[in-house]
Amino acid sequence: MTKTIEISDESNEKIKEQLTADELVDISTLDDLVGQKLYIRTVTYHCTGKVVKRMGTFVQLETAAWIADSGRFMGTIKDGTLDEVEPVGIMWVNLSSVLPYGVWSCADGREVIFNRQYHPMYEREINGKWARADPGEWVHWTKQTFLYDDSVRLHKRMQLAAALLKEWGIG
Repeated sequence: MTKTIEISDESNEKIKEQLTADELVDISTLDDLVGQKLYIRTVTYHCTGKVVKRMGTFVQLETAAWIADSGRFMGTIKDGTLDEVEPVGIMWVNLSSVLPYGVWSCADGREVIFNRQYHPMYEREINGKWARADPGEWVHWTKQTFLYDDSVRLHKRMQLAAALLKEWGIG
């Protein structure tokens, strides 16, 4: 016999938060990534793997794979489905290539988000429409704005980068 209990939307949200709270991992330093299984998007590629070691801003992944085609990105995030995967075994990833580091403003009104290696990540036209940028482009900027400097801890860097991407409508 099946029994149904009705609860308010507010109670339902509280229950969901409690159930997923154990899944959340506090990442305050790069060392906190060791042991975590990650899906990483860099400027030029995507990859998966389990972090087994950190050296500076580099992490070593085992059982790593290069994702040639993620397919529909939301499908990847929600269901873990990927269209084209090439296992590579061990892989090193420079995490400073993953986070936005600043924004270049150009004379024509275009803005470009760049990473710590000063490679373009995303660009936004004056109409607000964004697209992935060509990471090999030499951007002729008129103003350079940094999100953070080397004294800012990783957790705060991630918050600042997430806020910028959200502001641009990049999720």
